[in-house]
Amino acid sequence: LNSFSQSQTLHYSIVLKDEPIGTMNATRIIQKDHVSYLIESHILIDKIIRMKIDYTITAEFHNGKLIKSSTLQEGNGKVQVNTSTKWTGNYYSVNTLSGNTKLKEKIIDYNLCSLYFYEPEGRKKIYSDSFGKFIPIALQKSHQYKLQLPEGNGKVQVNTSTKWTGNY
Repeated sequence: LNSFSQSQTLHYSIVLKDEPIGTMNATRIIQKDHVSYLIESHILIDKIIRMKIDYTITAEFHNGKLIKSSTLQEGNGKVQVNTSTKWTGNYYSVNTLSGNTKLKEKIIDYNLCSLYFYEPEGRKKIYSDSFGKFIPIALQKSHQYKLQLPEGNGKVQVNTSTKWTGNY
């Protein structure tokens, strides 16, 4: 990093039903008018069946606008999510395992990565790089948000001060 760069990494526990099941690291690098994010999580559930989930998301913003992001999620070594979003100059192109779409929004200025570094004050929706669409977000109490995942994928509680908690 040069003298004009700032880097910050946050460490989270991933908790399911009050049990730690994994870790997540969220990194933000600020270089003048460019911000890069890297989120990596590793989950291991070893109950009746063994489930290992690895999740990586990258996002780049320029002058406050998302220019590209990518998400890769693997469950037990098999790709479950592989999504990329890119600003083309006229629209956002979203590529997922199920196909390609164009977003009607002309600016994405806040996404899931942003949530770990600053509060989504006043926002009713945020961009999910994994799903390639905006999802509803609601403040539950100080530093705690509920995300409504699309297509029956459940809800996620996010505590921006300490941990991820999934409720399915």
